Amino acid sequence: DITINERWLITDQHSYGTRPHWSPSGAWIAFSMNNVSQTTEHYMYLYSVATRETISLPVGPTPALSFDWSDDDHSLYFTSTRVRPIEEETAYKSQWKHVINYRRPPAGTTIKRLDINATGSTFSSRVQVVTNVSLIVGEILYVPFEHQLLFNSKGTLFEDVGDFEMYSIHLDNVTSSLQKLTDVEGIEQEMQLSSDGRHVVFRLRAISSGAVKL
Repeated sequence: DITINERWLITDQHSYGTRPHWSPSGAWIAFSMNNVSQTTEHYMYLYSVATRETISLPVGPTPALSFDWSDDDHSLYFTSTRVRPIEEETAYKSQWKHVINYRRPPAGTTIKRLDINATGSTFSSRVQVVTNVSLIVGEILYVPFEHQLLFNSKGTLFEDVGDFEMYSIHLDNVTSSLQKLTDVEGIEQEMQLSSDGRHVVFRLRAISSGAVKL
């Protein structure tokens, strides 16, 4: 049992830039940690409120950058940096081998789903690719209404305010449902779902005038 005002350390290796997420039932806290062992496999971690144990679930060769639970405790969505195909990387290095090209377009982001299967004290998981987007994704938010994912994009340089916007994807039709939701001269962040699940609130940090063009 948990005593009121009792506190204890879950981890001291939490990955900077991500925040933990309670599962829909409140039984788990999902979080990521720094890859202190420098292995080629990265993990998501689930902390059990009931047992105070932490389990690790592999997510692949690139770390989870942002994540959010689905509408139950059996799956969550996460993002990772898209890995360029070897042919694409080789061709680029051949073309730009004498140039330091700091304006190189980003590889984009891969959105994945981590499915979790719990049988007693045994856990297994499977990672599936949902879609690849050419944008650099910051935060991600699952919206049960119409089975959507919302995310904000970000740029590597603060030269184009259009790099920082919000988008939605309908998970039932990910190939053609990418939709731009905002056109704001600022950075949208800290997205949260309203209690009725039909609205999203967010904080706007102005880059220039902060004018809303919609």
